[in-house]
Amino acid sequence: MAKAGPNHATPFKKGDPRPKNSGRARGTRNKITVRLRDCILEATELGGQDGHGKNGAVGYLVWLSRAEPVVFGRMLEKLLPMQVDTKDAPSKVLTVEQAAHRLRERGLPVPTSLLGLKEPHKL
Repeated sequence: MAKAGPNHATPFKKGDPRPKNSGRARGTRNKITVRLRDCILEATELGGQDGHGKNGAVGYLVWLSRAEPVVFGRMLEKLLPMQVDTKDAPSKVLTVEQAAHRLRERGLPVPTSLLGLKEPHKL
C-alpha cells in the first residue's frame, strides 16, 4: 500500500464518504476511558470509608463528603440534571414580593438578584 503524504497517492479523497463499518461506532466509548473508569470504581470500592474497604464505594463517598465537601459537591453537580422538568407542575406567576415571602416562609435566604427584579416571574 502506498504511503499517504504530499507526494504519494492515497485511495481516499477529501469529501469521500467513509467506508461502511469503519472506525468506532457512534456512541461507543474509548477503551482507555472505559478501563480508567472501571479502575477508579474498583479503587473506590477497595478503599471504602476507612481505606481498607469498609462499606465499599458508599463508605468511600460518605468519607469523601465529610473530608472533601467541595470535591463531593462538584461530583454531585456532574450527576444531577441541569434542567428540571416542570411540565406537570402547576405554573404560577408570582410578584417579587410574593416570591421573597415564600422563600422567607421556608427559612431560605432571599437572593439580592431577586430583590432587583421589577416584573413578575414564573416559578
